[in-house]
Amino acid sequence: ISGLMCSWRFAGGWPLIFYSAGASGIIWASLWIIICVDSPRDHTYISTIEKKIILEHIQQLLNNKNNNDDQFRPPWRVILKSSACWTLFIIHTCNNWGSYTFLTSIPKYMNEDLGFDIK
Repeated sequence: ISGLMCSWRFAGGWPLIFYSAGASGIIWASLWIIICVDSPRDHTYISTIEKKIILEHIQQLLNNKNNNDDQFRPPWRVILKSSACWTLFIIHTCNNWGSYTFLTSIPKYMNEDLGFDIK
C-alpha cells in the first residue's frame, strides 16, 4: 500500500504514508477512549448478568490471592519444553538479527552507494 500511496500526488506523495499512520493512530485512540473503561461496573456494553458474573469472579480471585499466595506457580519446565515457546524464541531472535543488521548497515550503504555525507 505504501508504494501506491507514494505515487499519489496528494499530500506530496511519500508524506501521505506518515499522515495516514498518524490519522489511524488518532482514530484508534479515539475509539479506545470512547469504548474502554476502567471497571466492568462502568462499562455500558456489558449486560447486568455479565457484569455480575465478572465482578463475582474478580472477587473470588482476590479472596484466593489473599488466602493463598503460594498456590499458583508457573510450570516453567513445561513452558520451556514447549515447541511454541521455542518457535517464538527463534522467530524473535531472527527478526531482531535482521532488523539490527539492516539498521547498522544503512549508514554505510547511504555513504558508499548513494553518496550521502553521514557525518
